[in-house]
Amino acid sequence: RVATAIVDGVNTQILYRDTEDEPFKPVLTTNFRDVVSFMEFTPDNKEVYAATNLHRDKTILVRMNPATCEELEVLYENERYDIASISYSRKRKKLLSVYCTGHKEPVRHYFDAEEEQLRQRIKAHFPNQRYGIADTDKAEENYLIYVGGDRTRGSYWHYNALTDEAKKIADLAPWIKSDEMNAMHPVCYTTRDGLQIEAYLTLPDGLTPDTAKQLPVVVNPHGGPWARDCWGYSSEVQFLSNRGYAVFVLRYRTFLDLGDNAPLQDLARAVQLVTSLDEELSIQTQDYALVGYSSGGQLAGVFANKERGYGHYGVARPGALLLGYSVVNFSEVKIAYQAFMDTGNYGWHYYCSSVADLITDDYPPVFFWYGKDDKVLPWMINQVQGPALQAALEA
Repeated sequence: RVATAIVDGVNTQILYRDTEDEPFKPVLTTNFRDVVSFMEFTPDNKEVYAATNLHRDKTILVRMNPATCEELEVLYENERYDIASISYSRKRKKLLSVYCTGHKEPVRHYFDAEEEQLRQRIKAHFPNQRYGIADTDKAEENYLIYVGGDRTRGSYWHYNALTDEAKKIADLAPWIKSDEMNAMHPVCYTTRDGLQIEAYLTLPDGLTPDTAKQLPVVVNPHGGPWARDCWGYSSEVQFLSNRGYAVFVLRYRTFLDLGDNAPLQDLARAVQLVTSLDEELSIQTQDYALVGYSSGGQLAGVFANKERGYGHYGVARPGALLLGYSVVNFSEVKIAYQAFMDTGNYGWHYYCSSVADLITDDYPPVFFWYGKDDKVLPWMINQVQGPALQAALEA
C-alpha cells in the first residue's frame, strides 16, 4: 500500500494506494531537509504511525493519514532528541513505546504499562549495561536480546518472558576482555552561541577525571557529516586509550545545521574545553592531536590550518593529525551545501576547501591510518596530499 521513490535525483516521494488493484498515487514529495517516514499502520489499518520533522526542528512521532500525509495527532516529541524507532506489538495490535538515542542511556517513552514492566524485568538481568530487543517470536514470549556497553562489542541473549530467564547465546567478540578496556564518560560542552553539545571522554588504565595525571590527549571529530557518535564500544577509542591517550570524542553540528562553519566552531570549542582541563586532568594540552575519519578527517585537516582553523578561533595548534580514510575535498557536494545550508551566505566555508590546499609551512605533522592490506588509499594520499605535505617539510 505504500512505496517511496526518488524524484529528480534528490527528492523523496511517498506513494499510496488503498488496495493492490489500484495504481500508486503520489502523496508527498520532500527534499533532504524534510522527513516523513511511515513506521507502522495503526491497528485499524487505516492510518499510520509516522516519524516527521515537517515544520519543526526535531523528528517526532505522529498519527498520520497515509492518503494525504496529514498529521492527525502528535503522539510524542522530545525537546532534545529526534525519535529513532518505535516498538509495536503485532500480537496485541498495539503501539508499545518510542525510542530516542540519548547521551548515554536511551530515552524511551511508553504507551503500554505491560511493555514498561517487561523492559524493567529484562533490565534487571543487565543492570550496568545497555540492552535492546532485537527480535521476538509471534507469541511474544521468547526474545532475542542484544546486550552491550562501552567495554565490549556486546552479546546476544535469549530471554523467556514467561519464566523471566535470560541465557547467553554468544559474544560478538569473545577475544575482547572487558576488564582490559576503558570506560567512556559522557560529558557536555557549550558552543559560542550557547548550544549545549554532548561528547564522550575516555581515559586510559581505568583512570577517572579525579585520578588522571599527565595524559596526552586526542580530540576526535566523527565522520558523517550527517551522523553522530553514541556512547558504546569504539575500537578506535579503545586502541588509543589503551596506549595512554585521553580520547575526547565530540559531536558537532551536522547536516542541516552545518551552515556558517558550525562544525569548525564546535571543534574549536571542544579544543578550548579540553585544553582548559590541563589542571583538572593534568592533560598535556600543548601537544593535543586531532584524529578524524571521513568528513571528520576533512574537518580536522581544515582546522589544522592556522588562518582558517585553530588560529582563527584563538585556540592552541594541534601537535599532530591522524587521518583515517579522510575526505580531502567536498567538491562534489559543495554547491548543494552552499545552496541549502548557507543560503545567501557567500563567504568562505570549510567544505569549499581542499585539505591539500591548506597545508602550509607550519602545518602539523600528519599520519595516515588505514588497513595494512589497502593498496589504493596510500596511492591516493600520495597523489593528493603527499606533494603538499612534502613541500611543507622542505620549506
